[in-house]
Amino acid sequence: MPASPVPPPPSDDPDPSPCPAQSPPASGAASPAKSPDPLAALDAETVNQLIRAFLSARRGRVLTRAERAQYEALRARWVEAVRERFGKAA
Repeated sequence: MPASPVPPPPSDDPDPSPCPAQSPPASGAASPAKSPDPLAALDAETVNQLIRAFLSARRGRVLTRAERAQYEALRARWVEAVRERFGKAA
């Protein structure tokens, strides 16, 4: 007997529609005040593990807008961590 599919994890996103491609904000646009980044202290390997777990939990479906934003934040931190470790050429 096949296992029943696992439902996707609940989302905080009030708009569960798939995330369309987003363009960068217009230059000169005011950016909101940033709070301290909890990911800033994590190394590339740890962030990579977080990305893999994040995407594995959502396998088989399109990410919501909020999930896509979370993924993009994780990916940006991973890129920063790799550059910190290996230099700007990475």
